[in-house]
Amino acid sequence: MSSEQKHHPFGPSVMRRRELCPASMRLEEGLPSQTSPDAERGTLIHARVAEMIAEGSAETPSKIEGVTEDINELASMCYDYFLSVTGDRTLPEKYETERRLQYLIGGQVFYFGTADVLILTQYEDGKQSGILIDWKTGYKSVEPAQDNIQGAAYALAAMQEFNLAECEVHFYNPTLREESSYKFKDRGALENHIIGIYNTTQKADIQPVPGDEQCRYCKAFQQATCPAVKKELEVIADTATKIEGGIAKLPDDRLVEFYQKAKIVAKLEGVAEAEIKRRCEESGVCGSYRIKETSGGFEITNIPAAFELADKLTDKEFLDCCKLSESQLKKAWAKSQKEAGRYATQKEAEAAFQQFFAGLRIPKPPKKALVMKEDTKALN
Repeated sequence: MSSEQKHHPFGPSVMRRRELCPASMRLEEGLPSQTSPDAERGTLIHARVAEMIAEGSAETPSKIEGVTEDINELASMCYDYFLSVTGDRTLPEKYETERRLQYLIGGQVFYFGTADVLILTQYEDGKQSGILIDWKTGYKSVEPAQDNIQGAAYALAAMQEFNLAECEVHFYNPTLREESSYKFKDRGALENHIIGIYNTTQKADIQPVPGDEQCRYCKAFQQATCPAVKKELEVIADTATKIEGGIAKLPDDRLVEFYQKAKIVAKLEGVAEAEIKRRCEESGVCGSYRIKETSGGFEITNIPAAFELADKLTDKEFLDCCKLSESQLKKAWAKSQKEAGRYATQKEAEAAFQQFFAGLRIPKPPKKALVMKEDTKALN
């Protein structure tokens, strides 16, 4: 496998899929990658966070095309998390964003991947400790850091490359406001675990194991080439109309099993719809379907320019038309308070913001998402 490739077939980002379905490595070979709106959104958030870290500020306007107010707000939350991880470190630190890490066996690249943030700290006894941060931007919870094979793989590669005694891995998801961290120390245990996963993927007779987590981003699933998925979908499709009324009577274990399989069907519905749209755009029609285009509406993002043009409106009338970003107001207010000398640091001012604006801050409805029960068994 050439080290020039962007993604490794056994890289950290796909290692969980290889663990749950070892056959996926064989089934995905040679298949092209596909993008999605969620993936593009995640890419923008990652890029904007890296830009903020490079600038040393979340206030500098972005030069990245496609960054919206929502993207900027989520990236700002990641930047704040980065500061919280580094803020209490008193010794000099070295950090990089988008840092490529690779793990070698016998001088050959076994796997590689790109860590979102790598921090190296030199302690007084001369030992180095590593900190890795990985941004998650999806709407589903991921495994906590202590059980997360992706984080473990990054940690192992960093421990080898920089001869680290330990490596602390952080996962942060601004969408769900979830975070977890774990300090990996046992390189031998990590290596044995990861090599064991790889060896299983190399068994020629290994069969695919369908499931929501491993199928979600699998190219063989997305392109409907996985034999196990096709077989299960045929069974579900044939019986779906018969069991609709009986769902409420299913016991918990059967209900959960059905739910996980139904999500696979829903995912393929989206894949099929995208393919139908592509064919319609290419040839005008696909079967009985065609494309009907409607307006996506308009938005005004340049608020100061709009204020100048709306000169017949009072300030209050104009402000009543605007939507306020609390995170941007907090940062701007805190910055002005610090510059005025009312607070010693930006963080102190941001903490005061919550009390100062307490009467105006209205909590949003909590986000409720189904998550799997956490497995308390650590990787090492």
